[in-house]
Amino acid sequence: MGDASIEKNIDRMISVGSLCGFAMRAVILFAIFVWGWSLCGTGYATLFRATGNAMFADSPGKIVSFSPAPASPSRRDTELVVVDLALRSKSTTALSSRRHGYLPMALFLSLILATPIAWRRRAFAAVIGFVLVGTYIAIKLILLPAAYGPEQALSASQNAEAGSSILSKFFWVVSASSVGWAIIPASIWLLLVFRQWGLTVHGKGSSV
Repeated sequence: MGDASIEKNIDRMISVGSLCGFAMRAVILFAIFVWGWSLCGTGYATLFRATGNAMFADSPGKIVSFSPAPASPSRRDTELVVVDLALRSKSTTALSSRRHGYLPMALFLSLILATPIAWRRRAFAAVIGFVLVGTYIAIKLILLPAAYGPEQALSASQNAEAGSSILSKFFWVVSASSVGWAIIPASIWLLLVFRQWGLTVHGKGSSV
């Protein structure tokens, strides 16, 4: 009975220590990635806009363009212009490529690199997660014109007032919410590493 209690306390201490170490590493790595924006932000914003324009090169019924935003104190470096040919209306919205594209990937990479699991498994999860988060960013690019277009069918304000459709709420979180950039990558990370991390903490997983 005494040995079992001691073993349980040791497991608990290892779990707490592992969690604290992970949190510290994740914060440091994320801070490094955020600082890295100052070095690669211009190039990333250009890639973000070019990808968006390529996706909507042949958009039926709409003209969609992503272009550099006029200089401003905010971090919104991209101007989204949506022209609805049917409604004969136009909307212009300033967006942040940092928030919609760079930060989701930076958060995921910080979490996966900080996770105390075997490096081979970490590398595998990083590759899979990189593809999944990249797909999420691509989906955001596809949804942004619907969220901020002239019809504003799923704008944040309307969604907050209606609040009735689960699907529309999910759409809003993915495309326009100020917290969606963190929720989706963190969920992908959790799905990829949770089980293996638990095995490693309790001494059942490989450390290589």
